[in-house]
Amino acid sequence: MRLKLRLLLCWIALLTGLTVKAQFNNVYLTEYSGECLGIEVSESDSSYIIPTAYGTNNLDPKFDLMKVSTNGIFEGLTNIFEFENTIYAGAHNSFFKTTDDGYLLAAGYNGPFIIKYDSELQIQWQQFDNSGGYAHYWGGGELGNGDFVLGLTSPGEAYNILPMKRYSSEGELLFEFEIELNYNFLVPNSFAVRDSFVYVAFHHIWLDGRRNYLTCYNAITGEEIWEVNQMEDDEALAFTDPILCLDIYGRLLYTYHEINETPLPGNFTTGYYGSIKTVALNPESGELTEELYVSPSWLQVWIWDAEVTDDGGIVIMYQGFSETMPNYSGPRIMKLDADFQTEWNSIFSPPDEYFNPPGGSYWLSDIEITPDDCIISSGYSQALNDETGAFQLPWVLKIDACGNEIVTDCSLSGLSELSERNKISIYPNPARDRIFLKAENAIQHAMIFDMNGKMVHNEIFSGAQEQTLFIDHLPAGLYLVNAIDSKGIRSSARVVIDTND
Repeated sequence: MRLKLRLLLCWIALLTGLTVKAQFNNVYLTEYSGECLGIEVSESDSSYIIPTAYGTNNLDPKFDLMKVSTNGIFEGLTNIFEFENTIYAGAHNSFFKTTDDGYLLAAGYNGPFIIKYDSELQIQWQQFDNSGGYAHYWGGGELGNGDFVLGLTSPGEAYNILPMKRYSSEGELLFEFEIELNYNFLVPNSFAVRDSFVYVAFHHIWLDGRRNYLTCYNAITGEEIWEVNQMEDDEALAFTDPILCLDIYGRLLYTYHEINETPLPGNFTTGYYGSIKTVALNPESGELTEELYVSPSWLQVWIWDAEVTDDGGIVIMYQGFSETMPNYSGPRIMKLDADFQTEWNSIFSPPDEYFNPPGGSYWLSDIEITPDDCIISSGYSQALNDETGAFQLPWVLKIDACGNEIVTDCSLSGLSELSERNKISIYPNPARDRIFLKAENAIQHAMIFDMNGKMVHNEIFSGAQEQTLFIDHLPAGLYLVNAIDSKGIRSSARVVIDTND
């Protein structure tokens, strides 16, 4: 389950019209105010499905699914959902793909609502409570039997109780149970779901530090399986911003900011120093099995999302401050390989024309791994306008496998385009002293990057359909080959160079 965590503005500026641009690292709905609440990749055409809240003023809020193609073309909005009341700022959302190729959105805007979409983005069913008072958080995932388990907090609930509801795939409420903690929490920060089990990570802020609370429940019976209360563990003081995800090996990966120094040194007066840390937990017991990654020290880090990769690594999205960057540094995305070594760690920002400081801000809230080995992310950019003041713009960002922003044709390996057009073959793999490229169109350019994103080979060709790259000068290791044909179609593949006889 992918957690979608966003903060909406309390006021939406009065604007008119609709303008879009056709390239990535771009802000869409550029004359509406709004923001992206999450992102998923369509199974049918690899396009990007983005729940978006927007409107012409704060009394006319709308919600919609925005669709963007793999090369950054805005493809429109579907099924406008108009709220009867103002969207509440500070709500949390969960948007995830379902096994029937549909999508489920659970959110809390002036009351909880759930919308289930089919693969054609048509609404199958919805549950909406507009009785007043906002639902502070909705989140959850899909169980192995196709049911959905979702959790809710609201001002009327005790802060050590998380009500849970299980729905059928058709939207029927089947079962309710409560996750009861022995200490108050601020919000549930992350959900992970596998088979009949739901894993939830909470955090709470106290004057003497920040702590996390992890728990596992059977969503069919409502039985608690285990809990890890880091408030009771003196050696685990001041953990914060917990994110859970299940990896390809069946491990429960737990990523958080581990605070290791307070009060703060130097000119900082608030916040906590600590490291971003990823550990593996036994999903059956919650016991720590392995420490996988510890970053250098950061100040006041917010970890927004983490996604496991099919090679056994993880991508972590976060932002915050450090000693070398005492001011707000914008969102960062970090890729760790299967050995949890850093492949790259980069900072990202919207195009200059969509971000106008002072007073502006920009955030990314959700990441997904695409079929072409890229990373797609969504959030918002805040701009300033002389006539209307500040307003938010939905921001969609795409990054290639080496952590580079893609600002034009964003297809890394071109899977969605090449299935209908031309495909460049790159072989053999593993390779030793040469790589062969073959395509229907003339190949014009080829580049090889190492896993740190450094270009180690660059070659321009005269234009034949078959080309050879000699790689005997490169050491053994994993590389990314990027080739472009005469029609501008890009194809990429990871290649292992093996120098052993």
